[in-house]
Amino acid sequence: MKVLIDFSPIKTGGGAQLALNFLNYIQKIDMNFCILVSDKFPYIDRVASNTELIVSPSNYARRIFFENVTIKNEVESRGVTHIYTFFGPGLPVIKGVKQVVSVAYPIICNDESPYWKYIPKFEYLKKKAINYFRKKRLSRADFLLFETEVMQKRCVSVLNYDIDKTKVIPPSPTGFLKETNKKNNNNITRFLLLTGLDYHKNIWRLVQVLPLIYRNGLDVKFVISCERDDFYNKYNAHIRSIETHLVDKYFDFRGKVSSDQIQSIYDDVDVMLNISDLESFSNNYMESWRARKPILASDTDFSRYICDGSAIYVNPHDLDELCDKISMFVDSKLDIESMLVVGDQRLAFLPTLDERLRFIREVMFS
Repeated sequence: MKVLIDFSPIKTGGGAQLALNFLNYIQKIDMNFCILVSDKFPYIDRVASNTELIVSPSNYARRIFFENVTIKNEVESRGVTHIYTFFGPGLPVIKGVKQVVSVAYPIICNDESPYWKYIPKFEYLKKKAINYFRKKRLSRADFLLFETEVMQKRCVSVLNYDIDKTKVIPPSPTGFLKETNKKNNNNITRFLLLTGLDYHKNIWRLVQVLPLIYRNGLDVKFVISCERDDFYNKYNAHIRSIETHLVDKYFDFRGKVSSDQIQSIYDDVDVMLNISDLESFSNNYMESWRARKPILASDTDFSRYICDGSAIYVNPHDLDELCDKISMFVDSKLDIESMLVVGDQRLAFLPTLDERLRFIREVMFS
């Protein structure tokens, strides 16, 4: 038996970080496998020279041909019997090959999310069209894995999928981070935004809340993993509606953060901020627990299920509430140590990579 491990949908973000963690692990164990990645996979140089590698084009038209013709030929010529998609919609059905897919697409099963009310019309239509094809692909997989029961229940309903062909396996935490006891020597409370700029992340709401933060005299910094120019280009309309200098006053632009920079950036912050409308099991949560940082999270069913008492929750679309919750960290009105203890407990609940791979093998080879 030979397994094709499909990383091809992964290009950026926390998913890429988890993929690298898993890639490093499987390259050290005795397992007959080959790897499929996109030509935009950020860690393609970390694939060992003795690992069989297949590279998928990221260009849409070329990828259609690749997924419907090339990959089937590759699977046959390499003797692949099973395919495991790390995150994504999976590959087209290939006769005689069992496909197990880990689903991390909250966007396909949250039609009631506020996200849909705020994105531009063109993006709305584009996302809905992509979701249609993702759902068709997922519904044809032999087995689906989910990171949370919240996602499992939602997707089983949306896909009209047999729940007996699904399993919940929480992710394994990244190995690139450890607890930090470093304390900032100034009075500024630093919130970490280790995220992209997609609308569902609600970074634009932070832009809108800046005048409130300024009027309330809150000493804060939002440490964000993007370039200043990209931020201004993405949120130009929102920035024009406030005093522009507030963005440079309150945001600390760090650019893209590589795996070897994760520790240093967590060492430099006080709170993880994740106010996204849509998440599966964000890497942010696991990293925060490992670094022992409290979390300010969006008030959603998925975040409460995952974080429990390790987070304080907020409706990111209510600017007054958002400012109030930020000020609770600034004014030390929270029992931070109790939040960290819950984070320790949640972290201990997560499977190791050994355990996660064992669960996947049980599903794949049963």
